[in-house]
Amino acid sequence: MNKAAFIKIGFLLTVLFSGSKALAQARIDDECIRKIDPYYVYFTAFQPEPGLMAQRFCQKLPTVGRVITTVDYEEHALRDMKTEIRIIQVESWSDAFDEEKDTQAKTVVHVPAQTYPQGALTVEHTFTEPGYFVELLALESQGQVRHVLRFPFQVGTGGSLSWMTVSITLVFFALAHLPRDNAYKIDNLLC
Repeated sequence: MNKAAFIKIGFLLTVLFSGSKALAQARIDDECIRKIDPYYVYFTAFQPEPGLMAQRFCQKLPTVGRVITTVDYEEHALRDMKTEIRIIQVESWSDAFDEEKDTQAKTVVHVPAQTYPQGALTVEHTFTEPGYFVELLALESQGQVRHVLRFPFQVGTGGSLSWMTVSITLVFFALAHLPRDNAYKIDNLLC
């Protein structure tokens, strides 16, 4: 296969990858957002390790160790409400979505209720073992809990290779090992 064919294939894969990245971003955003009518609350987790700090995570954090979670309240109405933060450890991924399992769960972080006038709630914790966790936010107004938000996540899920990275690698490997006459046909197809 000639250089022009590789450039064309690279361009097509870049377009494909860009579209998939946008779709993946939309999926991540859905997992990281909760709505308290008419307000939105945003959850993000970071792992301040080399190669990971620039990435934001929502439900699957690749390694155990130090984790910084942030929750953002854009609306001032939420900033005036007291918020209690708890991170609990549950037995399974399905338990992370089951409120009834919360009473049996082990609390690993607890931040007493307070207001967050800047709208940024940050929690830092070092996870020493992989597992399933939930960050719970209990929002109070006039001394009563009005809303409870759940942000389930896993710690220690392994590497962060996406299916797209694997797919692109396999396509390039397959193209590099095509017989010359098939490579010529593909080059003509792309023209």
